[in-house]
Amino acid sequence: LLERSIVHLKSPDYTKLDRLLVQIGRTDLQRQPAEVLMLSEAFHWELYRRAGLPHFLATITSARLNLNRYAFLAWSALGTRWDRRYSHAELLDVSRSGEIARARRLLTEHIRETGRTIVDFMEQEVQGDSRNGRRRNSKPAA
Repeated sequence: LLERSIVHLKSPDYTKLDRLLVQIGRTDLQRQPAEVLMLSEAFHWELYRRAGLPHFLATITSARLNLNRYAFLAWSALGTRWDRRYSHAELLDVSRSGEIARARRLLTEHIRETGRTIVDFMEQEVQGDSRNGRRRNSKPAA
């Protein structure tokens, strides 16, 4: 999707993407994780939308929205320790320069790192619950 979109992005598209990065940079990750997630979603949508594959874009958007519930929890807890703005900025720079193969690699790493961070966070949460004698989906002792 990214590869097909990059070749069709124009100056106004890059202006929108630049503005979104500025907004992401001004938003506090720990205090406003929902806002950061919304801006990140808008960034990715703008980056991919010129691919001309609306059904595939809708599928990717749906998957991202489902993942965002877990990203929200991780960002709320980790805040600036999980700051994806820099990978977004690098991805945008590489896309703007037309380096398709490098953009694909950066996007792949961005997705993997995001997934690893969420999985690590969730595992820590489960371990913390088990150390405290709680199990997920069980009622606390009265």
